Amino acid sequence: MLGNLLGIYIFTQQFKYHNFMANISFRLNKGKKITDIDKSYSIYIRVTSGRGKDYNGSLGIKVKADDWNTNKERIKNRASLTQRDKHNKTLDNLTSYFCDFSFELKNTSTHEYIIRVKGLLDAYFNKTNSKNMSFFQFIEYFIEKAKTQPNSNTNKIVSKSTITSYRTTLKALKRYDNYEKKISFNSINMSFYYSFLDWCEEQDWTPNTFGGHIKIIKMLMREANELNLTTNEEYKNRKFVKTSTETDEIFLTIDELQLMFEFDLSNDEIKEKVRDLFCLGAYTGLRSSDYCSLTSFNILYLDGKTNLKVKMQKTGKTVIIPLNSNAKKIVEKYEKIGFPKIIGNTINLHIDKIGEMVGLTEIQQYTSINGGAEKVHQKRKCDRIKSHTARRSFCSNAFLGGVNTYDIMAISGHTTEKSFLKYIKLNTQQRATKIGEHPHFN
Repeated sequence: MLGNLLGIYIFTQQFKYHNFMANISFRLNKGKKITDIDKSYSIYIRVTSGRGKDYNGSLGIKVKADDWNTNKERIKNRASLTQRDKHNKTLDNLTSYFCDFSFELKNTSTHEYIIRVKGLLDAYFNKTNSKNMSFFQFIEYFIEKAKTQPNSNTNKIVSKSTITSYRTTLKALKRYDNYEKKISFNSINMSFYYSFLDWCEEQDWTPNTFGGHIKIIKMLMREANELNLTTNEEYKNRKFVKTSTETDEIFLTIDELQLMFEFDLSNDEIKEKVRDLFCLGAYTGLRSSDYCSLTSFNILYLDGKTNLKVKMQKTGKTVIIPLNSNAKKIVEKYEKIGFPKIIGNTINLHIDKIGEMVGLTEIQQYTSINGGAEKVHQKRKCDRIKSHTARRSFCSNAFLGGVNTYDIMAISGHTTEKSFLKYIKLNTQQRATKIGEHPHFN
């Protein structure tokens, strides 16, 4: 029964996102009666978001009625239709694209709805007149372009996580715009900078969060300048800078990881898989997006030793990582049955509880900066463990173990030794011990 319901959901391609009710569907001939199955008709997209909000528009794609699957709302899988995969992919992408704007469309007035959906559709297909492109339309255009066109500096398509960061900044700017009602190309100046900073602090966001948004805004303005969409260059002001503060994160020591690795979780399948993936990340330095998508094809045997060969999703670089004995046991455990497919959020839901079960309950004091003020916190160590703690643990433990810094950086993806040394988290005693190992202090 559940399978049938899921199938209907997929085939109709109509999405209802909580209470936002954004429905996306595709029809031939605007849904009108078709009398000739051998005739080609235009594919229309229909986007509805509640009563009175109904948009129908041609996508400029034509297909014979006999080649259209009305139930699946896609072009039929026929070898003779050489463009079917391309066009069906466009329909998939448009569904996802408009779902991202569900909340905004739900809150758009009935009068403005058609104009807004048409603008989003034009931005998707890059049809928007550049002379009339607004700041927000440009960001939407930029994001869609980034999904398919290589970056001019790296000649590579950016990662999904980078696209997500662009969308996060877009959402933040729209929220700020609802508060200020004045963002445009010409408004990106020092006055905007300080006003946006004040607003971010009111949200209790950290300097790193604000700095991440500023970095993306500067990149967007550079692109807009190159496209002659604006002559405003105030974002180049030396005070229009990305802010940051050193994070007070933790790492797990070799001994703490051993406790976690050896702990019996055989009575809880989810926690056991979460623990295994977390430990594998802590022993290899892989990001959660990489160790959660491993397959047996990533296992590489060289000179009798087991390694993982992984093309990292964020950077696109391929690395070969030797496995220690514990990592090797985890890989052997899942080599034949398949590695668990668990996302980072699920790991975060369980890893702190696993840390508590293992006994990592010592109270730690740490500081953070929120809303422009430094705050002091006290938490148990287990409550501070996140999926990202695994990678930080690898880098810190490898450094303490004497592995060459640049060899660690080749896996971690850090481009400068300065940024790497900020990333690893050694306390005063650990740092003193590490320094004391140098021959100068013998």
